[in-house]
Amino acid sequence: MKYDLEKTFKFVTNDKEWVKKLLIGGGLVLLSVILFIAPVIMFAVTKNTQTIPVIVVCWIIGAILVLGVNGFSIQTAHDYINNPETELPQWGNFKSLLFIGFKAALGTILLYLPLIFLGLMAAILFPPAKGAPVTTSSSVVNIVYQVINLFYTLMIFAFGANFIQDFNVFDYTNYAKAYRLLKGNMLNYAILVVIALALGILFNISAVLVSLTIVGVLAVPFGAIYIQIVTSVLMARFVQITREPKDEQTV
Repeated sequence: MKYDLEKTFKFVTNDKEWVKKLLIGGGLVLLSVILFIAPVIMFAVTKNTQTIPVIVVCWIIGAILVLGVNGFSIQTAHDYINNPETELPQWGNFKSLLFIGFKAALGTILLYLPLIFLGLMAAILFPPAKGAPVTTSSSVVNIVYQVINLFYTLMIFAFGANFIQDFNVFDYTNYAKAYRLLKGNMLNYAILVVIALALGILFNISAVLVSLTIVGVLAVPFGAIYIQIVTSVLMARFVQITREPKDEQTV
């Protein structure tokens, strides 16, 4: 069954309070950005080391807000799997959304541990030296690093699709479960990846362009949460496709 992009982009309107909920989400994203940047600017201007604890506190609060927003989109996808007409989650359940977002972040870190380890080993074994030629060994390590990174970029949606079903942290490292999800559904998955990556690229380009104005800068966080929700719904739709009889899984 085809991905209904029109329905996907209009999904948020299923909720009568969708404008209010997106405004809250976008406001949280905007606040988190301010909490990440403002204290650093303050420190750069004042050079006062006493502001460092303030920076740490602001970053922790900012991270909490980001995790909560991420949990909001994940919960949306989870609800969509069983009911495509579902409404957006309630922000009043922020603790639950925060926990879901935290589990997703932890799972992502576990997924990327091999890549992080490889990067650290490369930095230790082949430290960059000014003016030194690039060795064959360091080139090989860099190629391997980029290949693994590309693999994760292409597979992150599969691991995410499994996670949104039951919120299991270890779904991000369960390659067998990811394989079972993709088996017989590679074409539909390829479409998901292409659409999701295209949305990300288009949003980034649009964000740069609209950021030329103050109004545009303020609008970016609201666009960010909307694109995040759309991408999550696309993953939920892929999960639905994998559950359909094989003869109905036409692209």
